[in-house]
Amino acid sequence: MGPNLFLLGAPKCATTSFYDLLARHPQVLCPKVKEPGFHTRESVRDAVRAVTPHLRDEAAYVQLYSPADPKSRVFVDGSTSYLRSGEAVTHIARTYEDAHAVAVVRDPVDLVSSYFTFLSYRGWEDAPSLEVAWRRMSERREGRGISKVAKRPDALVYADVAALGTQIVHARAEFGPRLHVAVMSDMVADPGALVRDLEDAFDLDHHDLGPLPRENSARASRLRWIDSLVQDPPPWIRRSRDLVKRRTGRASLGVKSRLDSWNSSPVERSVDPGLQAEMRSFFWDEVVLMSTEMDRDFLSEWGWV
Repeated sequence: MGPNLFLLGAPKCATTSFYDLLARHPQVLCPKVKEPGFHTRESVRDAVRAVTPHLRDEAAYVQLYSPADPKSRVFVDGSTSYLRSGEAVTHIARTYEDAHAVAVVRDPVDLVSSYFTFLSYRGWEDAPSLEVAWRRMSERREGRGISKVAKRPDALVYADVAALGTQIVHARAEFGPRLHVAVMSDMVADPGALVRDLEDAFDLDHHDLGPLPRENSARASRLRWIDSLVQDPPPWIRRSRDLVKRRTGRASLGVKSRLDSWNSSPVERSVDPGLQAEMRSFFWDEVVLMSTEMDRDFLSEWGWV
């Protein structure tokens, strides 16, 4: 049994919170690996793919959904790398003919700002500012100007990540009525609406799953060297970690999460007004396209006009 519900993206649109909310439903199975990324595995660095079974082997990917509780009827893949890949969306829609998909959108400039902050915290982004990262778009599309720590180099091409209008049009063309599109602000205010939509789509029992959990808020590292050590530990630490896991039978030792928590602090995001104007101009047609597709005036709603 493989997945039959895909949270396609976009990143930094509260999909992790929604994934955790769905996990509360007794008929929904959300694996511990929220983003297996199997259908965009070619965009992962070779070294990462080589040591990640569910990125190399379809059987290992499907195994993430087993053993399943007999009550489970929905099996969720929450990989937000899918929405920006037209090939992945097409493949998923045509391979999993009974599957549904969710796409969540937000102001693309806010998305890019949030994603830059998140990837900086994770150590993938090494540009000193959002403006510098934005200026690297051309070279990054050619595979240059990207940190070797970034497991998915395409994640740092923000212009492509946030091309939401084009992405929604393509996903709707492939999935048809099986695609469920939500605006992040709406989902945060009333997550139950999207839950009920999915419950009806899969003929599930209706449950009040409560408020949306707060996940992945903007944070920055206190000590960058500790963050680098956590994200890309040297071989001897990886070997020791894996040995302890095998001997204890534990999937996680909890060390990484504790270090992350200790070594991070909340951060306020802001975008320089000049850069914001430039980015709005760049994404203008995408927002117009999304507004037309969803019959909603996002230019006004997001304060662009």
